[in-house]
Amino acid sequence: MEQEALREHTEMLDTIRELNKQLKLKEFVISSFIPPQYALLYDDVDQGGRAVWDEAREAWIIPGLNTRKGNRLRERRASGRPETELSREMKMVQSPPSLQLI
Repeated sequence: MEQEALREHTEMLDTIRELNKQLKLKEFVISSFIPPQYALLYDDVDQGGRAVWDEAREAWIIPGLNTRKGNRLRERRASGRPETELSREMKMVQSPPSLQLI
């Protein structure tokens, strides 16, 4: 009986360690790739964020943001590759290949 309790205790500690490891990885990714002012939005509502736990789904729900900047970014990505100011200027200066002399 005591051995079984010790085994269960060890398994629970292993599970806690694995969960802590996963949590630290997620926190590292968030801190590395999401600016702090936006990362706060994904906190629990009780902590000033926007995330809400849905008991029925057993999942976190994060309502979308409607920001002009975000929409422009999506539109820009949908239209093709990012382009620098220099490349835009060079397109205007250079003639199309069909009109160039060889």
